[in-house]
Amino acid sequence: MNAPASIRLKTIELAGQSVGVREDTRPNWGRWVSIYLTTAGIAFPAPWCAAFVAYKIHQAGERLGVPVRWPRKMPWATSSSMLYLWARREGLLLDRPIPGCVFLVRGGPTGYRHTGLVHSVDGNGDVLTIEGNIRDSVIRGRRRNSGLVFIRIA
Repeated sequence: MNAPASIRLKTIELAGQSVGVREDTRPNWGRWVSIYLTTAGIAFPAPWCAAFVAYKIHQAGERLGVPVRWPRKMPWATSSSMLYLWARREGLLLDRPIPGCVFLVRGGPTGYRHTGLVHSVDGNGDVLTIEGNIRDSVIRGRRRNSGLVFIRIA
């Protein structure tokens, strides 16, 4: 298995183990949420979806002993819109989702409002996800493909 595929699969595996993690002390904070944020360079409560994704991607690379080309610190690792700009510059945008890639949701005042991981794609083209900071927790979800942008983990 090549390194990018193994990183994608390990990222999904590790993210799946976090399903159910919740903000447990105050909004946008808690035992695990603070780890995701502080690892990305934020030491205060803040939206954490992109920090969760960055944490899991780097955790996968470390577990596999493989280098990962993915932002680790703010602002690139903590802002969906900054992450889009980085991925475009690095040539990592995908035409369609693949298991283990990252998705961005278009919208919000800066262009992109949410980040998550693609677990798989169903027969209708819907994206099955693992994402943080939804209903104050890490969840498994389903999203329509339209309105999403996809980024390859490298």
